[in-house]
Amino acid sequence: MPARCFAPWWDQRRGTLDRNVFFDFAHVSLYHYSAFPRGKPRSPDKDALEAMPEQDEALRALRREIDDIDEQLHELIVRRTQVIEKVCDLKRDQPVKVRAAREAQIAYRLVERHRGAFPKRDLLRIWRELIMATLGIEGPFSVAVYAKENEDAYWDLARDHFCLSLPMTRHGSAQQVITAVTRGDATAGVLPLPRIDDPEPWWPYLMGAGGERPRVIFRLPFAGRGNGREGHTEALVICPIEQEASGRDRSLFAFETEEPIPQGTIQATLTKCGLPPTMVHPRMDSHSGGTPLYLIEVDDYLAKDDARIDAFIEALKRPVGSIVLLGGYAKPLSDDELAPSAE
Repeated sequence: MPARCFAPWWDQRRGTLDRNVFFDFAHVSLYHYSAFPRGKPRSPDKDALEAMPEQDEALRALRREIDDIDEQLHELIVRRTQVIEKVCDLKRDQPVKVRAAREAQIAYRLVERHRGAFPKRDLLRIWRELIMATLGIEGPFSVAVYAKENEDAYWDLARDHFCLSLPMTRHGSAQQVITAVTRGDATAGVLPLPRIDDPEPWWPYLMGAGGERPRVIFRLPFAGRGNGREGHTEALVICPIEQEASGRDRSLFAFETEEPIPQGTIQATLTKCGLPPTMVHPRMDSHSGGTPLYLIEVDDYLAKDDARIDAFIEALKRPVGSIVLLGGYAKPLSDDELAPSAE
């Protein structure tokens, strides 16, 4: 008849009392198993055994407190979703319900008020999931991602920024992404950050006329780099909505001229007109007989009727064709802002 025995074993490293089990089958000489090593079992420390019940009760009390907090968090998520459903009723006529500036303001506020050991990046990850999940409740939401075969850098950025459950599609060219967003096949698109040496830049495709033209709304990564395999990749997100001010923005616009203008002249004129430039990319448009095009990024928010744009065009003293606002983004959080909070 098998005999089951329990023996207490105090683990001083973990501070817990473990129960080891061994089975001894009588009259079976060829089989023996023991959880104890060969030799005499070690006796638990007497003082540790006496302190164990008090420690276990303290641990159980803390776990009950964690359970209570988890239930409160869950209840708040339920309540938050109920409020979102009311917002949906008020925004029923809006085809795209993304509010990029508001999302950034939420992140800024959370980081500023946060305290304690919980990492800020993970805190913002929780809120991104909440925000994007409720966007899915408000209406269909999908993302078109520039991601060539066997290249996942931009896919990783999109996955980290948008809710893990939202649908994403892979596209082999930037133009395909822009087309998907323009046609409404996708709500937003993820594109490479423009570079001055791009052989085929995508931003001239955003200069076409039309109120539904996609505009830049985010720069990625926004809340620190994730665990993507290419950690230095950056991207812009486009969506057919107007840029809104977040309080700490950068804006993009593009214009064409009859003749090339030196970059230094453009930068100096922008600064003179109160538009501090962070990027000036010239481009000869091969589709219009070599027309000079310029992509400008400035360290500020630009509204449609911003007088500084008119002042810039006038101060250039050069013939300027079309000038188009391409949107902008709230500045991503810096490593210093995401560093652990001081107690």
